[in-house]
This record gives sequence, structure tokens and C-alpha cells, in this order.
Amino acid sequence: MDVVAPIPSPRLRSVAAGRAVPAVLGMAIAAELLCLTVIALGASDAHRVLVPAALHAFPGWLHGPLPALDAGLSSTDVGVLLVTMVLGYGVAIACAARVPGRWPLAVAVVAIAICGLAPPLLSADVFGYVAWGELGAHGVNPYTHPSIAVGHDAVRPFLLWHHGASPYGPLFTVLTYALAPLSVGAALWTLKAVAALCGVACVWACCGGRPRGWVNRPRGQRPPSR
Repeated sequence: MDVVAPIPSPRLRSVAAGRAVPAVLGMAIAAELLCLTVIALGASDAHRVLVPAALHAFPGWLHGPLPALDAGLSSTDVGVLLVTMVLGYGVAIACAARVPGRWPLAVAVVAIAICGLAPPLLSADVFGYVAWGELGAHGVNPYTHPSIAVGHDAVRPFLLWHHGASPYGPLFTVLTYALAPLSVGAALWTLKAVAALCGVACVWACCGGRPRGWVNRPRGQRPPSR
């Protein structure tokens, strides 16, 4: 006598899928945060690919507070970590709508904190902000003069460009004038702190700052009256 395996009902399949989604989402987030942590700690070991500003020098103030991890990362390893993070992000976006709560805010805060405490990753642009801010504070137009027009001996070793005018908007450039009295290290970490706070504020506005009645509500439709 043949035994026919029972076919799971649609309800059971739905329950099973509902239990699997949080697990998949958790693994994707864990993979992203793990890769980001490896990158941040590897950068603290004066990794030239991850910290291009450290091409000529890697002083303690550029290192930051994170411990250094001598992971021996190659350019290929860094690429694999970044691709893994992109894939994990895609999985997180695909699963996010099926998992209630404000967990994205907590995850984003952790990721922003890791990046905020790490050396400047994959870019030396922040030192351009410092250089052009000092330029403007000395009364020289940063839109008509290169970043080294006034010397900038302290910031010069960390710049990847020396002869271009500022490509940044006037409001941001004027705000960087306030950094001129600071040392290069203090200016760097001030900008990183401001960027981290702005990042958290943006995530909060997207995930937690909206009134509950407006969340996922079609445009133009008002929340129900109480």
C-alpha cells in the first residue's frame, strides 16, 4: 500500500515562511555588521586601500579609538567584503517589510557608530574639506584657488589632490571655515562626529520620527480621527 505524504496547507506554509524571514534577515544583518567590523578594524591597521589618506603617514589621531586588526586584507578581500555587504543589504531590504518593529534604527545606529569610530574609509575627501575651509578662513576664495594656495603644511600629506578648486556647495564650504582654528585631527573628528549625528537623524526621520498614523499610509490619505 502506497503512503502519500500529506501536503502542507497554505496556512502552514505561510506560518513557516513567516518564521523563516526573521532568521534570514538576522543572518543578513549579522553578515553586514561582521564585514563592516572587519573593514573598520582592518583600516585601523593603516591599510592603504581602506585609508587612502594614510598614503604618506598614519598618525595616532588618524587611527581613531578602534583597535587594529592585522587581518592581512588584500584588495580582493576588501572587494569580497564590500560585495557581501551589498548582497546582505539587498536581502535586508527584501525582508524588511515582513518584520515589524523599529529594528532598522538600531542596526543603522550600530553601523554608523562603527564607521564613525573608524579612520576615514575609502576616501580622503574630508581633508579637502579641511583645506578649503582653512583657505576661506584666510580670505582666499576656495572656488578660484587650489587647496594648497595658503600652504596647509599640516593637512598636505593627507590630501590626494592639491591643485583643484573646491567642487562643493557654498553653504557647506562656509561652514567649514569654522574648522580653521582647529588642528587637522580635531577638524577630522569634528566632521566625522557631525556626519554620524546627521546619519542617525536621517535614519530616525525615516524609521522612527513619523507619527504612527502616517506610517505606510497612501499619499493624501489622512490618519483616522480619534
